[in-house]
Amino acid sequence: RKLWAYHSPRPVSARLLDDLTGVYRDSGTRIAPVLRRILTSDEFYADLDAPDMIKPPFVFVAGMLRLSGGSADDPDLVARLDRMGQLPFYPPNVSGWGSGTDWLSSNALRERFDIARRAFEGSLIDGDVPAESADAALARARGAVGDPWTSTETDAVLADYAESLLAGRSESLPHYYAERQRVLMHLLLTGPDAQVC
Repeated sequence: RKLWAYHSPRPVSARLLDDLTGVYRDSGTRIAPVLRRILTSDEFYADLDAPDMIKPPFVFVAGMLRLSGGSADDPDLVARLDRMGQLPFYPPNVSGWGSGTDWLSSNALRERFDIARRAFEGSLIDGDVPAESADAALARARGAVGDPWTSTETDAVLADYAESLLAGRSESLPHYYAERQRVLMHLLLTGPDAQVC
């Protein structure tokens, strides 16, 4: 049950649990065959239209470093992970770290927001941002941050923001084009959809 829960937030069926127990016993209590069975079961991939597991801090930060080309050498990185609730190599007890919504405290979310800002500081907007349509601006922002998965609800909110920011503004439009890109990229990296995998 615990191995299943680590890989899927959905409850395991009684049928599959019996099967996994049999695989565990038949293999001489080896873990690898059980994991293989979990990862190849139809139940594991059922209803996967959208990500459904909250990223642990370490996974969130590793993804951010990969996207930004950043380095894990930042001396503040361990302290940030600790503030998010996952100090590397030091789980709180023998049961290990929590999971799911344990990772979404207000302090942890603030750290996630800030680490994204710092990871891309100075590199998200290079030079002038061209005058472009809302759709083009959103496509540019998606491309800059690795085209992450977003729900249709989030797509609608991002499109509305991209359109509405420039409505009625005629002065300093280059400034608003750059602001729109920064905000869109940051929302793609730290919004609700960025918290799941």
